[in-house]
Amino acid sequence: MSGYKDPWETRQLEAEHFTPPLLLAARSGNTDLVKALLAYGANPNTPYHGIGGLRRDSDGSGLKAQAGFTCGRVIQSAMEYGHPEIVQLLLDAGADINLPRPVWPVPVWPVGGHVCEPVPRAVYLEVTAGLEAAMSARREAR
Repeated sequence: MSGYKDPWETRQLEAEHFTPPLLLAARSGNTDLVKALLAYGANPNTPYHGIGGLRRDSDGSGLKAQAGFTCGRVIQSAMEYGHPEIVQLLLDAGADINLPRPVWPVPVWPVGGHVCEPVPRAVYLEVTAGLEAAMSARREAR
C-alpha cells in the first residue's frame, strides 16, 4: 500500500486511549455489561488514569459536577457516579476498597505531562464512606 500512513504513528497518546472497558461500563451504569466483563475475567480492581468526565451532583439537583476521581479504581468511580448495584457486583467479584491509589511509573505510562490531581475532600469522604457502608452491608448479608 503505497502512501498509506498509520494514523496512530503521528497521534499523541492520551489517557483516554487506555480507558478500561470495565470503567466505561461502570460509569455508564450498564450492569449487564459489567456482569459480562467480570464473567469473562475483567479485574474488579482495575485501575484507571487521567479520565475526567461529568457526573450527577450528589445534592439531588440533577446538575452535573466534574468527576473527582480522575485517577483511581473502577469501584471508586462506580460509587462516585451513584451506581450501588455495580459497586456490589465489583465487591462480589473481589474488589478491594482498601487498595492504594494507582501509580504508573514514567517508563510504563506512555502519556506524558499528566499528573493525577488530588480528589476533592468532600468527594473523597463521600465515596469512601459509601464504599465502607457497601462493604459493611455485604458482610452483614453473609
